[in-house]
Amino acid sequence: IIEHYINELDNESKQKRIILNIKRNKKKFGSNKYEINVTNQKKPYHFEAIDNGKSIKVEICTNDSRFNILNINKRTISNNKTLYQIMGYDRNIANITIEVDNDMSRSYTGSFFDESNNIKFFENKKPKYNSSSGMHTLSFSGFVDIPSVKNCVIVDKLTKKTEYIIFGRNANERFTSVFKQPLNTLAAIGLSLCMFQKGS
Repeated sequence: IIEHYINELDNESKQKRIILNIKRNKKKFGSNKYEINVTNQKKPYHFEAIDNGKSIKVEICTNDSRFNILNINKRTISNNKTLYQIMGYDRNIANITIEVDNDMSRSYTGSFFDESNNIKFFENKKPKYNSSSGMHTLSFSGFVDIPSVKNCVIVDKLTKKTEYIIFGRNANERFTSVFKQPLNTLAAIGLSLCMFQKGS
């Protein structure tokens, strides 16, 4: 059943970009909860994630059932660097290391497995200096509305051109994540939740 839902989304992402809307419901004590909805599909998809501080559990929610599809484990490497291992229901999906410089700038590096089980390496796209504005800017192709240190574009580490995922803030505690093949659905959800983290 899980494979049926995921395969449907993966097949769609071969033809067009898939848009995920992610909302975080912050709690003072205990776990954070995330609601993830696929917005540009005929059939609605809804995912929920619970973050207990050490790991994140992701479930796909249908009309009458819930299925665990991802577990994301966190490991602190240093004061400003965190490693996330994204495990699917049947295999390793992706790894991402996020380095934060005083919570003002972030760098992302990692790898994921495509549908042929080939490993792909990625990093965040670097902003370019805009002489007109006197600032460093980055294009989000119209998907991102609000500036945030978490906003990023993940690209192929070798070519620096192929965009795997666009991630950014559109409202308070609401982010949009846009992806397309070769990035698969599970990897896109996992990477997006990692990039949502405050201390990562």
